[in-house]
Amino acid sequence: MRNINAPLAAGVVARFEIPAAYFRLMVGTGVNVRLYQDRGGTYEARNVDAGYYSMPERGFAAIEIDSDTAQTVRFFVSDGRGGYDRSQGDVTSTPADGNVVEQQTVVTVGTTLVSAVAANAATQEVIFQSDTSNTAPIFLTSGTGTAAGAPIRLDPGDTVMIDRGSKASWSAISSAAGQLLRRAISRR
Repeated sequence: MRNINAPLAAGVVARFEIPAAYFRLMVGTGVNVRLYQDRGGTYEARNVDAGYYSMPERGFAAIEIDSDTAQTVRFFVSDGRGGYDRSQGDVTSTPADGNVVEQQTVVTVGTTLVSAVAANAATQEVIFQSDTSNTAPIFLTSGTGTAAGAPIRLDPGDTVMIDRGSKASWSAISSAAGQLLRRAISRR
């Protein structure tokens, strides 16, 4: 899973050699997207906005993006069908296997260690996302710690999914006040 920020000049095609199976435009308006497959197939979408996604049957090997206006677009690629949505509010979904995915309220992180997720034996996965509006990295640790000693660094817009160790409690700290941390938890 990768998040990519791409500054676009008006009318100039940006090409990315990134093999993947899932593409989603997170930020951008009036964008043209072409997904190229190894065997010559092309998926094309013209003048799309944030929220556009594609999952070509055989995946894709390269991406081309352009726009009539200069802008920085953000897109997400994955080799699977997972990801996240930027919906506001609480969301609970129950798939057939019995796991429940809960989108948690946003945590404000500052220069003092705060609880990000409480320990829970039923937790299967935890997804953390540093808000794109943040101005400093957020550091995650499964114990007490400082920004310098935390094992996971999330720069603004970064996302991490934790499956091993997800049952533990997680704490967050930043080098600046007012940073936003989004969370989703999968429990059985």
